Amino acid sequence: MLGWLSTDDARFILILGSFGHGKTFLSHQLALGLPDQLPHVDPMVIELGALEKSFALDRLVAQHLVDAGVRQPDLDAFRYMVREGRIALIFDSFDELAARITYARATAYLDGLLAILDGTGKITDDGAAGPSSSSTTRRC
Repeated sequence: MLGWLSTDDARFILILGSFGHGKTFLSHQLALGLPDQLPHVDPMVIELGALEKSFALDRLVAQHLVDAGVRQPDLDAFRYMVREGRIALIFDSFDELAARITYARATAYLDGLLAILDGTGKITDDGAAGPSSSSTTRRC
């Protein structure tokens, strides 16, 4: 996964697997190891499990930054850093979110995440495998 994130191209990595198979552990280990392997990329882990039904990425990121102690988040600077590949967004617990909403809304959330990747942005997301999916890591 670090190899995929180390390229200059935009990346979206979706980690699929059933509940309890280590997707969150993998996401957090990726965040911990990323600074050593890619010192120019800062990881940001954002929990989606508690997200309400309305999805606004700017609101989600602003709340995450405020919770982390940033007093006045600059969302324009944040989006610039994502576009330039200087922040790796790691969204955790997508499966918990998807269990509470419709399939159409879940795909709309994923479309919103992908919309960020208009430059060299890097995003990972963990989600439970559906009934016909195998446990795998996929690069899009």
